[in-house]
Parts: sequence; C-alpha cells; structure tokens
Amino acid sequence: DAVPLTSRALVKQLRAAVAAIEAVVAPVPEGRLGGGAVRRKRPIAAGERQGGAEVFERLRRQRESHGRVHAHLICDEVAKVERAAAAALWEAERVHSGLAAGWAAGIAAKQAKARGGRAAAAGPKSLPCLYLEKGASGYIWARIQNVKSCPTILESAAALGLVHEPTKRPKGVRGAGFHFAPALSARLDAWRSAANAASAAARRRLQQLAADLEPSLPALAAAANFSVLMQALALHVAHAQPRGWTVPELVPPPAAAGEAAGSEAAGGSGGGDGLGDPEGRRLVLESLWPYYMDSRESATVTNDVELDGMVMLTGPNMAGKSTALRAISAAALLANCGLLVPARRARVPHYDGFVLRNFSGDAPSERMSAFGVEIRDMSNLIAIAGPRTLVLLDELGKGTEVRAGTALAGAMLEALVARGCSGVFASHLHLLHCLPLREGPRGLARWRMEVQDSAWRGRGEYPLAGARRAPRQRGWGGEGGLGEHEGGGG
Repeated sequence: DAVPLTSRALVKQLRAAVAAIEAVVAPVPEGRLGGGAVRRKRPIAAGERQGGAEVFERLRRQRESHGRVHAHLICDEVAKVERAAAAALWEAERVHSGLAAGWAAGIAAKQAKARGGRAAAAGPKSLPCLYLEKGASGYIWARIQNVKSCPTILESAAALGLVHEPTKRPKGVRGAGFHFAPALSARLDAWRSAANAASAAARRRLQQLAADLEPSLPALAAAANFSVLMQALALHVAHAQPRGWTVPELVPPPAAAGEAAGSEAAGGSGGGDGLGDPEGRRLVLESLWPYYMDSRESATVTNDVELDGMVMLTGPNMAGKSTALRAISAAALLANCGLLVPARRARVPHYDGFVLRNFSGDAPSERMSAFGVEIRDMSNLIAIAGPRTLVLLDELGKGTEVRAGTALAGAMLEALVARGCSGVFASHLHLLHCLPLREGPRGLARWRMEVQDSAWRGRGEYPLAGARRAPRQRGWGGEGGLGEHEGGGG
C-alpha cells in the first residue's frame, strides 16, 4: 500500500526530481524548438547577405533535436555534428556567394555591351536563390530563373558543380530552373547522419532520466495537478473578485449535518440556518446576474432567486428564460466546486447531480427525430433524478404538436415533483397552467419573466404570457426579469 507523503517529504522529493531534470534537460533557446516542425519561409535570394547561412540554420532547426539535453553529456556526438555542420555551411555559402558573384558579373557585362552602356536590370525575383526542400530529405537546391537576363549565369553554375536536369525538382514545387548541388548534398548527408546519431544519444539520456524519476512519478503528478488547480483558482479569483462575485455558503446534506450536530452548542448550525430548511435544500441567490455579464455595467439586471422544489417558468420570447436557467445552474455549480458566485449573497445546497437541458433539434446521424431526442433525454433524466438533483429544463415538448407536448411537459413536471427534485422548468406551453398537475407536498411554484417594451402603445400594462400580468420591470440584460405569479411560490 502507498504511504501518504508529508508536505516536507513531498517538497524534498520534488526538489530532488527537479535537480535531476535540470542536470540532464537543457533550456530551450528562444526561437528554436529542436525536433519540431518549423514553418518554411520564403526562399533566400542570392543578393541577400548570409543567405546560405540562414537557409542552413532553418534546416538545422528542423532536424537537430539533441539540444534537448546538455551538450557535455553527449560531447562526442555534438562535436561530430558541429564539424559536419561547419562543412555543410561552408559549401552552402560557397554556392550562394558564387551564384551572386556570377549573376552580378553577367549583368555588368551585358550592360557594358549595350548601346550607351545601359541595359535593363533584372528584377529581384529573377535573382538566383537557394531553396530548402520540404520533407525528410531536406536538400538545398539552387534555382536560376530568367536566364535571358544573364546568359553567363549557367557557366557560373557549372563552374560551381551544379547539375541541371529539367525533369528533377524539389518535392511539391512547380516551376523550372532548379539545379542540384552534389557536393553540398554529400556534406548535408554527412551532417544529417551525425545529427541522427546525436539525437539517438540524447534520447537514451532522456530514457535513463525517465527511469530514474519513476519512483517520484506520484509526487510529480500530484505537484503538477496541484499547480494546475492553483493556477486555475488564481485566474478565477482575479476575474471574479473585481466584478463583485461573492463567496457562497454551501449547505451540507442531512447526513453531514447530523455529524456536525454536536457542534451546534458551540455555535454551529448543522444543516438548518433558522430559515425553516432542516433538510438544507433551499437555494438562495440574492442579486444574481449571468456569469458572462459585469455587475458594474448599468445594463446588467440582477434577480433574487429562492428555490425549494420545482418551478414552472413562463414568459415571452427573448425575455430571458434560458438566461435565467444558465445563470442559476452556473451559480449552483460554481458554489459546489468551492468557487466564487456572481451574486451578492449565495446559499447553495450540496447537490449530487446537475442537469441543464436546452432546446435541441433532431439527430439524423442517430436516426432520431426531435421528439425522439426529447424522450431519450427525459428517460435518462428520470433514471438519475433525486432529491439532491438540480434540474433545469428549457422548452421541453416542442418536438411534437402543442397538446401532446403540453401533456408530455406536464407528466415530466409531475415526475420531477414526485422525486423531490429542485429546479426550473421553462416553457412556452402556457396550457400547462390549465392542467390539474399533481404538485406533491412541496408544491409547484410558478414564475414568469417580467419585461418592458417602450414601444407598447396598447391599453393598460404590457401583456405577458401566463395566468396574470406583472408590472414593467427590467430583466436580464435589460430585457426581462424574474417575477412570481400571485399565489405562487419561489
């Protein structure tokens, strides 16, 4: 059996592991990722200074991966790589400078023969350039275009040992004028072989390091997880605290409250808090706002939510029903995770399950209609729903005609009430108010979204869906708000 580490032993083991890693693994130089893919830049023109060196440096970044370990651990292999690289670089610079000199001499000679000592100069795109081939081979080619501008450039290319075969070109490249450099390719092969040997030596060193660190893997994994969690928590607090989020009060379940009953004499409250909630199931959110909005903005509208059982929520389109469901579910989930909540005050029960279902369509890939998807989702919900499940449903019953959808929604509401769930059931099916639903001992509260419409020119108050009307009041984002029906709970 594993023996738990004390904090002091954990720190000591982590320091030893970090020291072992730093003794083998070298820091990655800025702008150089050994062994990783490097995006190919444009070809280097022969007229540019150190063009050959830049092309070869890109090739080294692509192929050399031994830099992941300290050079003194594989000094023999690194020395061979550097010697081969110096020879390849010298040859690349020889080809590059030779083409540049040949092109300049040819253009000067052509201009001297022209009438009046003037001749049209070739554009920069016509200059000879070195081209780095894609793929594992990584050969460097010389490309000579617009030979008519400088006929003597082919003589310079031949003197440099370049070979031109019209049918050969770098992989994946169109066009003509590519010349192969046999001497440069031979030196590149020697460098590539040395680089592969150095990479193999570095890999063996890293494998040995992994074997040495195997006893410390549990401690390293624990430290990595703790670091990620602490970073996430710090980012959460940095985002939430300036926006006025609050520390929630998490109400324990009855079993935990019973265990804490002995502390009530010392001032503990157990599962109740004097609010007539001995089971610790009442959700109280004062001045709640959607998590993606900023309470400091004037357009943000807050709502007070008190939830103890199931609630039926109605309201017109775009009044904020879905927003209310998301805000409640996010606040409850954040509180159960021990995080800050976008509200002025939050008292949240300990839930063992969260269900948030928004309106969904059909699933052709599963050969299911929209109604079939709804039935499947509701079956899954009924299987897991319980007294400690927070259920938030939006637009259930829209996959069929109104009367059948209303009956389905009513039956689902009765099932959730019978299981003692807490949550909100949002719907446009206003006939639900007319159904004789079995509301159970805890009852079924009825809410509606309050809205204001500055363009309303009718008589009296703005008509809202539901059994009654509510006064004009801003809501989520300035469009709607939560309100109770007269005689309703919540």
